[in-house]
Amino acid sequence: MSTVLLILHIIFAGTWISLGIANLIIAGQAAKQRGTFAELPTMKIQALLGRVLGSVSGIGILLTGGAYVGMMHLGWFPFGTLNWLAIKQLDFVILLLLSFAIMIPKGKKIDVMIASEMAGTNASKGASAELRKAMGMMRSIGSLMMLLVLLNIILGEWKPDF
Repeated sequence: MSTVLLILHIIFAGTWISLGIANLIIAGQAAKQRGTFAELPTMKIQALLGRVLGSVSGIGILLTGGAYVGMMHLGWFPFGTLNWLAIKQLDFVILLLLSFAIMIPKGKKIDVMIASEMAGTNASKGASAELRKAMGMMRSIGSLMMLLVLLNIILGEWKPDF
């Protein structure tokens, strides 16, 4: 059973990394479409992907990682014995805080802004400066989150003894 949990955990981590790669590609596409109507649907797709894949992978990692730690009796935040695991767990808590405190609430506001601008009279001119700024902030925080995910993966593979 622990092998199944570990495989699922790796799949969810891969999904999270895939989201980061997709976000980079979509952000590049949105930059090319700046000032056109196509910019708004592209932003909408990026927001939807972030919400769906981020939620699925985050919850999957939380459940499979928690179950694996419990089955293997590794402990929670085991500083002093398994520092690499404690850092991974702390890293994940930071990811959860970023998700629930910033990404989800701001994402909901951005969704409303996108829908409003798509229905507005200036939709053919693309996103407003305010929407671009909000999406830029979300992309920056998303990039930070991807770095934290990569740190988590590196620690999980390397398991340094420090």
